[in-house]
Amino acid sequence: MNADTSDTEALIERELTGAVGAFRPPAGLKGAVRERMEAERRREAQPPKVGFRPWLRRLVITAAAACLVVAVLWMTLGGGSTPSAYAELAQALENSQAAEWAHMVMGQGQDMTESWMSFRPMRIFHKTGRLIQMFDFASCRVYEYDGGKRTLTIDYNPPPNPSDGRVREALDVPNLFEYYKRLLQNVKREGAKVTRRNERTDGRDFAVYEMIPKAKTPQQPQLRFFLDPQTNRFVRIDQRSESGQTTTAIVIDYPKTGPTDVYDLGVPRDAKVIDYTPTEPIRTPAATVEAEAQGFPKEYVAITCKLVESFQGHSPAYAVEVTVLHVKAGRCRQDVYVITGAQVLRGPGGVSRRDEAAAYREACKSVPTDSMAALEAWVAQRKPYKIKFEDTNSMVVFSIGKDGQLKQEKFPGYRRPGLDLWKLPIDLYRAEEIKGEKGRWGPLAGIESGQPRRRTQRLFNPARGHVCECYRQWLGQATEPEWTAEVVEYALTPTGRWCPAKTRSLYFSQAGQEVSSEEYVTVCFVDDTREVPDGLFDASRITAELLADTRTPFQREFAKAVKIIDARKDWPGTPEAVTKAYWEARAAKCFDEMAVLWPGSAGWNSRLKAERPVKYVFGKARELEGVKDVVLVPYASADYFRKHGTYNLNMRLTNKKSTKGRYYITSGN
Repeated sequence: MNADTSDTEALIERELTGAVGAFRPPAGLKGAVRERMEAERRREAQPPKVGFRPWLRRLVITAAAACLVVAVLWMTLGGGSTPSAYAELAQALENSQAAEWAHMVMGQGQDMTESWMSFRPMRIFHKTGRLIQMFDFASCRVYEYDGGKRTLTIDYNPPPNPSDGRVREALDVPNLFEYYKRLLQNVKREGAKVTRRNERTDGRDFAVYEMIPKAKTPQQPQLRFFLDPQTNRFVRIDQRSESGQTTTAIVIDYPKTGPTDVYDLGVPRDAKVIDYTPTEPIRTPAATVEAEAQGFPKEYVAITCKLVESFQGHSPAYAVEVTVLHVKAGRCRQDVYVITGAQVLRGPGGVSRRDEAAAYREACKSVPTDSMAALEAWVAQRKPYKIKFEDTNSMVVFSIGKDGQLKQEKFPGYRRPGLDLWKLPIDLYRAEEIKGEKGRWGPLAGIESGQPRRRTQRLFNPARGHVCECYRQWLGQATEPEWTAEVVEYALTPTGRWCPAKTRSLYFSQAGQEVSSEEYVTVCFVDDTREVPDGLFDASRITAELLADTRTPFQREFAKAVKIIDARKDWPGTPEAVTKAYWEARAAKCFDEMAVLWPGSAGWNSRLKAERPVKYVFGKARELEGVKDVVLVPYASADYFRKHGTYNLNMRLTNKKSTKGRYYITSGN
């Protein structure tokens, strides 16, 4: 670096420091100032104008740099998050969590909740009126005292799972500061604001950080953190409701010690103890199942195909769901391919109710399930509906949006047991041993667990690698399980591990007299000798080039038709006119025009070549109750209307996708 360049850098640093102060300069600001000053320096190298001295030009350069700094800083602070505010908030949360104890008070009077947190070891105490709770994460226990019943209940609480990637409740997140750290990560990903300003309250100076999400929801409220500059820890957190009408304040201090057990908080020593923690007969089979799961190869490829067998009450969302699973060293990728119910039932007049089951069966027959190679060849001809990337710390999900393009989901939702596809995790909450159960291949070891409103049974086969051979789940007071899954065929992987080759599952629900059910058969193939390339787990490779053609033929035709609709100079002005134009085009066999009036219908128009023209009459359009931007146009053949004086058919139209608000047909009969 020469002397002149060094002077420039020093000048930039000095001006930035003077204008910005304690704030970190926004990204790219220093480069912008340097570029501006170099441009001025090049101009200075030219012969100066009369009366414009070099020292004056240097003054102008410096002033311009300072003005640019202040302007960019103002825009950064006023228009969104500053990198420094976000980093400072994250660091302050770390500092607060580094304390030995935290004591928190929320609310007043009978509604007051007092909490203590011990970070090493991790324990949380709550006291609200006559209710006292203690969460002991080291021993995986929850203690809850009910002052009205004078009972102390001890429950099993599984250790927090950092791979869940979700912020839900106290049992999922070890402590309040960890909760806010995860929430901060979420709002940063969503582009929310984090601002910082100094504020004097009750005679004390605080640095106040405000977390402002794009949309205020219970999951992402507006928060204000009051930082004590002396300790660099938070002493108060305000949470504002969605409406902004109420604010809940959490006042925090950091004592050196806290309670050792629930009795220190006022639980009587003679309170009745109800202990639901798992006993040895429960822990032993659970540990055996876990050991078997841990012993499964850490690298394998699996492919499953879930097919609809039968249904009642409503049409299933998917007729076929194929999942290709790649697992390697704690990382997992799932590529999901589907044939949707809408694709099965779509047609010029739809599919009658009695023919739906047959249509689903035909769709299932189109998928080869006799071998792993056949299924891999089938998916090779298609684009995935969804791609999931998981590891022990995070989950990223890409799915097809309404425009047919594969996009990253903002909220991927709860994780499913993808790393061990057929080994469901064991819940030991209020677990009981199941004895005497027998399966097709011998005795089964069983565990029933869960809350009273959601009980589950898991039956494992000791002779088949402790695979979960049968799974049942009940909701509420139902006498029949809502979900049942049972292995009906086993297979050995190339390395000699047992896995389910075929599983039958049933989903059942009943509301009053209405019964709904879906029955599926799932086939599974596993290759635990195949090498899985590391590049498969790189989510950044999901590029626009890879996903450019992820839309189905229907989605491409639909988008093309709507584009033509908006580009036309003239278009039928009412839903009735659109419906009439469609049937006139259909009578004249104008298939191209039909595909525009009814976007996405081009795929079946060729089947209408032999159709005899029918003259129709049309009624007045009406809005579909409870559905926005959708109208129904009643119609009937002229002969039917002449005989009965009513309309027996309907066409459904919408203008949702049209930028000009023009109506087009979406379905009809």
